[in-house]
Amino acid sequence: MSDKTVSEDDALYSRIGAGGESHAVMLEQAARIAQLGYFVFNVQESIVELCSVRHAAIFGQTPSDFIESVSGLKGPMTMIHPEDRNILREAYQRLVKGETIEMEYRFYRADRSIGYIRETVAPDYDATGEVVRGLGSSLDVTHTRRAEERKAQANRLAALGELTAGVAHDVNNILAVVMGNAELLQDGIDSALPSQLLSEIVSAARRGGTLTQSLLNFAQRATIRPVPLDLGEETARAVVMFERTSLKKPTIAVGRGKPALPIFADRDNLQSVILNILINARDAIREGGSIRITSELQSVPKDAAPALPPAGEYACLTIQDDGMGIPPHNLARVTEPFFTTKSRSEGSGLGLSMAAGFMRQLGGEIVITSEPGAGTCVRLFFPLHRDRLGRGDATAFDAPSTFDKRHVLLLEDEDAIRNVLHRNLTRWGFTVTAASTGEEAVAAVAAHRFDLALLDNYFPGDLSGVDIAALVKGRTAATPVILLTGMARLDNGADRAVIDLVLAKPIPAAELRARIAGLLETVHPPRSEPA
Repeated sequence: MSDKTVSEDDALYSRIGAGGESHAVMLEQAARIAQLGYFVFNVQESIVELCSVRHAAIFGQTPSDFIESVSGLKGPMTMIHPEDRNILREAYQRLVKGETIEMEYRFYRADRSIGYIRETVAPDYDATGEVVRGLGSSLDVTHTRRAEERKAQANRLAALGELTAGVAHDVNNILAVVMGNAELLQDGIDSALPSQLLSEIVSAARRGGTLTQSLLNFAQRATIRPVPLDLGEETARAVVMFERTSLKKPTIAVGRGKPALPIFADRDNLQSVILNILINARDAIREGGSIRITSELQSVPKDAAPALPPAGEYACLTIQDDGMGIPPHNLARVTEPFFTTKSRSEGSGLGLSMAAGFMRQLGGEIVITSEPGAGTCVRLFFPLHRDRLGRGDATAFDAPSTFDKRHVLLLEDEDAIRNVLHRNLTRWGFTVTAASTGEEAVAAVAAHRFDLALLDNYFPGDLSGVDIAALVKGRTAATPVILLTGMARLDNGADRAVIDLVLAKPIPAAELRARIAGLLETVHPPRSEPA
């Protein structure tokens, strides 16, 4: 502790008698050793008689200001968080009975930010044995508690993400069956009414697929088709779409740096993320409010705040509104799925959760700052894309009239989905070898050379769709492989090397056929022959 600190405390010692000074000296020695604050509380008058510079600084005050601001246990206790005031009252009741008390509570600093403090207070007796003072030590534990809260929040979101991904995967499989069979019935019905009803079934299944895609984005398990993009151009495209479709017309100012900002992302998901943030900003601003959008190159230093992504250069999209802002108790939850302050008719609460999952799946980060009454700022940090070529974005060609003599390996463990796919592939002209387990697929690869492999990724057993894809490519490297799954993450180069296209369930039959045609048109594999 500095000489200045000691002299300030000495000045305070003069306010109490010799006995109090003796206690203060002992507390001073303890504080120097343990780096603690200390104070003396008069339990009879419910006032602070003495506090150290360190203790007062925890609250963002000087010792004299702190002493003046303490209202006592029976007062309003405005510095203490309302939910924690009884913690102090109950603890000091035990102190009066002669018990040394330990407690931790939240408090408000002068700027109204919340801090955490841990205190230990021992009783001090007069000549009659009555407790007259509490001799306390204090420690600022704000940083530790904030770190624990962030870790707990991350753990909660990780657990929720696992649950969400599993549910979304199963729902996607159900929707794939509903959509696939409805489309098959549509093709065989000429009557208008049944066809209309089936169209509504297909449309509802597609909307369900969009919902589960948002859930999977939150869980960072979405099937994405990344391609090289310019962040500035994609932002401009999203703004145009937003302005065309929004009934409320806020003032939008778009700023863009001159150089292109190359990123590697799924275009549809990126557009959805930007639109969702713009809609949130629109709903938050008042009449005459504005939204400012900038896309620029931004460097994150090594000593940046924990909320920012790792050090490096990023393409950064910033969307700032001047609306009502987000209260602190909601700000930490805005990226949780289904959390929303809107009515359910106005929003699902999936927009920002989907955005957060999408960004992290790309290796980027979303950072949200807000102040009630002063607006909200959302920043999206995208890793810069230099010269990487995208995979998994095969161009959809017009499908040929038939795929006669093309031999396809179909691997799907769920009977209903496998039956739908088998019917479609057969009526398109394929010869189909269907497998329901990894072992059946291994045997099929050993017995045949395929022109195409259409594989689920997750099924019972030790193998995955990526494992089967590696076997297919090992037999004939030119054979296109499609991973058709509700949940897939190709996290390494080896996985990407054996997968030509990843498609998300549920997928309309026409799109699946066009995607298959595009791959076969590109690769031109030889006609299959018996091994």
